[in-house]
Amino acid sequence: MSITISSPVLVEAIHKHIEGFRSAQRRGDTALAIGDMAAMRKAGEEKNKHARAIAIAVDMSLEQAAMREAAGQ
Repeated sequence: MSITISSPVLVEAIHKHIEGFRSAQRRGDTALAIGDMAAMRKAGEEKNKHARAIAIAVDMSLEQAAMREAAGQ
């Protein structure tokens, strides 16, 4: 499935949160390698925050697409 996100604001937000998720993933991997459980937990929390934000932005985009379709655009 693919969607087209027409809102530049949503596109920017998604890109920001994808990069944040990837950064937290790298920090989590590093923390795992050195056995730092506190840093692993923090990275996991940050990944979850970014994943939720991505899901919200995608949901908003789908809602906008549904409204446009309902309006006949």
